[in-house]
Amino acid sequence: MISPSGMDTLLASLPAVLGFYPDASVFFTPLVRPGADSDQSIIPFTARADLADVLTDPGHFVHGATTAARDITADEVVLVITGSTGEDKKPPAKEVIAPLREGLRRHGYRQVEAVHLAGFVAGARWFSYDDPNHHGTLPDPRNSAATAQTVLNGDVIYESRAELAALFTPAPQQDRNRLAPLVATVAAAVTDEENRHDLPALQARLARLDQAVIDAAHGSLPDTDEKLADLIGAFACVLMRDALLITPGNHARAAEELWLTLWKLAPEPMSDRLAAVLMTHACHRGHGALALVAADAAGRSERLVTLLLCAVQQGVAFTRIKDMLHRAVSATRATFGHTH
Repeated sequence: MISPSGMDTLLASLPAVLGFYPDASVFFTPLVRPGADSDQSIIPFTARADLADVLTDPGHFVHGATTAARDITADEVVLVITGSTGEDKKPPAKEVIAPLREGLRRHGYRQVEAVHLAGFVAGARWFSYDDPNHHGTLPDPRNSAATAQTVLNGDVIYESRAELAALFTPAPQQDRNRLAPLVATVAAAVTDEENRHDLPALQARLARLDQAVIDAAHGSLPDTDEKLADLIGAFACVLMRDALLITPGNHARAAEELWLTLWKLAPEPMSDRLAAVLMTHACHRGHGALALVAADAAGRSERLVTLLLCAVQQGVAFTRIKDMLHRAVSATRATFGHTH
């Protein structure tokens, strides 16, 4: 059983691991100790679902969580439940926890500790379902070490999943309408270049996209309709998307800001491809919540999104997904005659 101070630290870190402050949720959190003598634990992965969905079908949650964590060898698992079962504001009773615990044990997880947390706010109470004497008070998650590291990394912890999803709000329709003819003209030219195998023209477009990422890293996003249309229209070529699935190094978050800016103004299919690129960027740095939101924005018609979701659901480790993305980008850029 994790010590009270250890549980305080673990619970306070979950919003930073997740990327937003959740409510009424269930977490599956495997823990890995870096060494046999270590009393510290690492959270390599956490799965979250809405409490209402888990109450309806606990088996579905167990299956999804354990499949996604298939390549992780965990020393123990903490099952965290937040919220209540209804208007009485009571935590879910033990009979709700039992099928979750039993399902996890069937998948080989023998050390499972289940706790209830009132909410992710300073002073919220938590208690163990196994030992009524094992309880504590949550320190302020906004001041946790995990939160500090997240901020230092340049990431944002959103107030809710809805706020995270709101990132994918299209620009006003009048702006999209104004840009649409320019984008259509560029997209037609790009399609023609692709059909004619005009490699120099496509190389020049990829170079402009790469430069736009560098500019974004220096605080400069495209600021004219012509520049925006030129960048958006380039995604009419699916190979352009494949060359930009990841952005290694210090420019990754600037690239995400650029792709999101373009997505807000892009018509289909360019918008779907931009959302797919945002999803692969999020997968590459392990931001599962953002990846799923981006997948929703892309829609299931984008085959790459469907393949990535299947990979995650089948338990393919993020390290393998990263490797696949790196190899795909390298191969595509070799076609363009570019390196990254």
